[in-house]
Amino acid sequence: MILTDSMLDAAFRFRETEAWKMLDDSNIFAVRLSNGQNVYCTIMGNGGEHYSLGIYINEEGFSSYLRILNSDGSMINNLRYVTKADCINCDFMQAKEIDNKVKKIIRQYAESHGISIPRKHGWVDFTRVKPYKAQWCITDSDDAMIAEEALRAATFLANELKDKGYEEVGLDPNSDYPSNKGGTEIPLIVHDDNGYSILSTLTPALKDMEYVSPIFNNDILAHNVANMHKTGTIFCRLEHIPSPIMPEDDVQPQLPGMFIMINQSDGEMLPPYTTVD
Repeated sequence: MILTDSMLDAAFRFRETEAWKMLDDSNIFAVRLSNGQNVYCTIMGNGGEHYSLGIYINEEGFSSYLRILNSDGSMINNLRYVTKADCINCDFMQAKEIDNKVKKIIRQYAESHGISIPRKHGWVDFTRVKPYKAQWCITDSDDAMIAEEALRAATFLANELKDKGYEEVGLDPNSDYPSNKGGTEIPLIVHDDNGYSILSTLTPALKDMEYVSPIFNNDILAHNVANMHKTGTIFCRLEHIPSPIMPEDDVQPQLPGMFIMINQSDGEMLPPYTTVD
C-alpha cells in the first residue's frame, strides 16, 4: 500500500475547501498531469451521502464513467459497467469505515502535523479501481502521483470558485452532465512554474468496449466442430461477477469471469463456466 505524507497533505487541503458545497458530480473538469496525461475529475458529496473526488484516467477511464452515468438501469448492465470502471477514488469517510492499518497512518500524520481530523467525513481513503478487478488500495507509484496531483488541482479550482463564478472558471452554470457524443467544453487545470492556470478542453466521446477476439486456427478442431450434431442456436456472453477472489499475496483481487450460454429456442441457461483468467 502507498499512502504518503504528501498524498495525505493534498487530501486534507482538498477536504478543507468543502468543494462539494459548490460543485456536484455533473461539474466535470480535467487535469493535465506532470507526465502530460489528462485525467477527468468529478466531485461527489453535494447530495450529502458520499464525499469523494473521482479521477478517471485517459479517454478509456472517462468512457467507463459515461457508461455508468448513462446505464439503462438494468442490473446486468449496471454490473457490467461497474466491473469495467477505471478510476482512482479519494473518499472521505467516517472513522469506523476505515481500515485499521490506514487509520493508524492517518492518525500518526495528523498528530505530527497538528491537524484535527473532521469528525464527519474526515478520514481519507485512497482506492484504485481497474477493469475486472476489485476496488483496492493504491500500490503503484504512478497512481499515487495521479491522486495527489488531481487533488491539488481540485483544491485550486475550489478556491478559485470562492471568488469567481462558474462561467469564469469554465464550468457549465446549468450543471448538465456530459453526453456520450463528447465535445463538451470543460476546464483544464494545468500546473506550471507560476502555479496553476485554467485552460479549456473538450470531453472525449464514449469509446466502444473492446473484446478480445481469439484466433481460431486449428483446422482439425474446426472440422470436428463443423461436423457435430447441431441442436439449435446458443447465445454466449462473458460477464464478470463483482465478488472478488482474494489472492494469497497482497495484490489487487480479480473479479471472476462467468461464461453464460442461453439456448435460443427456450431461453434456458446452460450450466455456467467460471474462470479467473
